[in-house]
Amino acid sequence: MTKPFTFVRETISHDTAEAFENLAARARSGEITGGAATFTTRDKGFGTVATGLLYESKTFAVGTVVILLYRMVMRAVGRDK
Repeated sequence: MTKPFTFVRETISHDTAEAFENLAARARSGEITGGAATFTTRDKGFGTVATGLLYESKTFAVGTVVILLYRMVMRAVGRDK
C-alpha cells in the first residue's frame, strides 16, 4: 500500500531570502504543493499564511504545524536533533 503523504526531513538555509527563494523554485516546479508559515517583520510584527494543499486541508495543515511547534519547542529546550 502506498502512503498518501510522506514525512520529508528538510535541511534549509538559515538565510531568510535564500530559504524562501528555494521554496518558491520548488513550488514553481510543482514539487511543493502547499505550505503554512509564520513570518516576522522589521517592526517585530508577524503574520501567517497557508497555501495550496495546506489551505484546502485544514486538518492536515494543523498536523504539520504541530510538528513545527514540537521541533521549535525541542530547539528551545536544547533537545533538537
